[in-house]
Amino acid sequence: MLSQAAFNAFLKTLEEPPHYAIFILATTEKHKILAYHIIPLPDIDFNRIRVEDMANHLAGIAKKENITYGA
Repeated sequence: MLSQAAFNAFLKTLEEPPHYAIFILATTEKHKILAYHIIPLPDIDFNRIRVEDMANHLAGIAKKENITYGA
């Protein structure tokens, strides 16, 4: 939760971002962000990672790094 001053500073940064900045704004309360700040931003819906996918990914890393683990 941001204070009103912090949120205003954040919006100012979105309006005039540094050239190297990439923002990922994750919120469950999109309706609370003013519409004119959302319009120029791409809207990407992220999905939860499945436990099976995470386990498979970690197993692949462990295999590449020759790490044994109890399954």
